[in-house]
This record gives sequence, structure tokens and C-alpha cells, in this order.
Amino acid sequence: MPLYDARSRDVGRLLPDPSKLPIAVCVTRDDFGSLATNLALLLEKDTADSYPWAVNIIDLSNLAEAGSYFNWGPAEFRKYLEQRIMLHGKVFSDDDLDYAGYFMMHDGFDSATNTQAD
Repeated sequence: MPLYDARSRDVGRLLPDPSKLPIAVCVTRDDFGSLATNLALLLEKDTADSYPWAVNIIDLSNLAEAGSYFNWGPAEFRKYLEQRIMLHGKVFSDDDLDYAGYFMMHDGFDSATNTQAD
């Protein structure tokens, strides 16, 4: 997948790793609240498919800043995304930074995803 800058110049390529779960990311300008943080309210999909991660640009910027503070690299961000997309329909918040903060404080979502609540 080619990557371009604002002047349409080719600046690099993303090479997918077929051994890893592909994660679709949708970055928006606006904050769509609970519709974006819980796509189970909006999308119908096959059970084998995963939900995309929808985030507004401000939350993405804040998440990147927090990740930098905690010395996150690509592996930590990937772990966050892999676990985050599993929360749709299971855990509710209207702000994606709530999820990010929980993940950072608890080093994952295991306690949220393994709970017996429906």
C-alpha cells in the first residue's frame, strides 16, 4: 500500500504481514461519541470479521502523545488495537480515551473482556 504526503508525493509503502490480524482504522475529524467507540451499534458484520477501529484525529493525537510518554512502540500500539477492536458490543464509553487510559493503567483489557457480564 503506497503512502503519500499532502503534495501527493510517494513517501513510502506499507507491507502487510499475512501472519497478523488485519486491522482497519478509520480516522475522522469529528468525534462521533458512542457510535465510534462501539461500532456494534452501527455496523452489521460476519462474526468472523473484526470491527474497524474508529478514532477522531484529536483522540489519536492524544493517544500518540500518551504512547510517547510511556515509550510505546509499534508492538504496544498493535497490542492496543488488537484488543481494542474486541470490545465493540462488550464495553461502553463515549470517549476512546477512556479505553486507552484503561489499557495503559491495566496493561490490557483482559479484566474487561474476561468478565461474565453481557
